[in-house]
Amino acid sequence: MKKIKKDLQEQINLAELYDKLYSEANKDYDLSKLIVIPTGDLDADIKRTEKAMDYYLNFIQDNNKKPKIMVVGNIQRDKNGGLIKNSQQYNIYKNLRINYGLRPMDLRIEGNSNNTLENMLYLLDKIRNSQVKSIFISTNPSHYERFKLFEKEAKKEGIMKEDVEIYHIPTENKEPLLKKIKGEIAYLQDYFILKFTGSLNKARGFKHKKVKNLPYSP
Repeated sequence: MKKIKKDLQEQINLAELYDKLYSEANKDYDLSKLIVIPTGDLDADIKRTEKAMDYYLNFIQDNNKKPKIMVVGNIQRDKNGGLIKNSQQYNIYKNLRINYGLRPMDLRIEGNSNNTLENMLYLLDKIRNSQVKSIFISTNPSHYERFKLFEKEAKKEGIMKEDVEIYHIPTENKEPLLKKIKGEIAYLQDYFILKFTGSLNKARGFKHKKVKNLPYSP
């Protein structure tokens, strides 16, 4: 009985220590806010990173707290598992570290998604047990509309909490016509795939049949 009490006390002590360390490590952050940088082409990556960091710095100035930043998109690795230098993701991380002084603690990494739908699904998986309530996505307007489409469906399916909202950090106020048309075509494609398949994970499987479903797959 004494041993059980001792073991229990040790567990309580460890839990209290963990809680203290967690609180200390995150005292400078507003954990309810998350800035997301989706990877695209080189030009898009530059714009999305710049606008995201403008928002990030203004947020710190106004609130004296830092939001976390998440880069979403497939991380290209070599055969040993290391980041491939000069890949898109590598250059974004390098830019954030060198030009903006971000530390590893400031970043959250999602390195598996291959398209916007997967961006959303893996993002939701990452924040499932977190305090995140507001997600700010740095991208162009038509791309953002696709995230909003997936947000609506995710809440309908119950894989995204109702009190979590997605907001826009626009990389441009007015899209070039060709870019806007391409964005609208992509939106319609995603819309009809969702209607045809009936769920986000089935739509994901429709696009990439060999990719396994996430744990919350319906």
